[in-house]
Amino acid sequence: MEKFEAMLSTPPNKSVPRDKFIVHLIPMPAYKQQLFASSWKFVEEKLLPWLHAHNIPVIDDRYSFPDSSSYSDNYHLGPRENQQLVQKFAAEVDAIVDANEWGYGGHRL
Repeated sequence: MEKFEAMLSTPPNKSVPRDKFIVHLIPMPAYKQQLFASSWKFVEEKLLPWLHAHNIPVIDDRYSFPDSSSYSDNYHLGPRENQQLVQKFAAEVDAIVDANEWGYGGHRL
């Protein structure tokens, strides 16, 4: 964790290729979000600002399915919810590529 926090304190490096990945924050039931509150605080206060400063695309689905009935075993989304998440994710990736945020014509999902 120390190495990761050190990385987050570095200024943006424009020479680092940013067209290799997207950060996807996955859904979690509301009661699990409460259990991991300190982790989400880290995401909000350190990780997201760093990603934005480095122009790294983020798809934030943390709150997409807060109802625990969407989860088949309290951890994994049910089949219908997985399909909805995949469709939403694909559309958002296509929008990032279409907006040329990666600096090239890119490939659509």
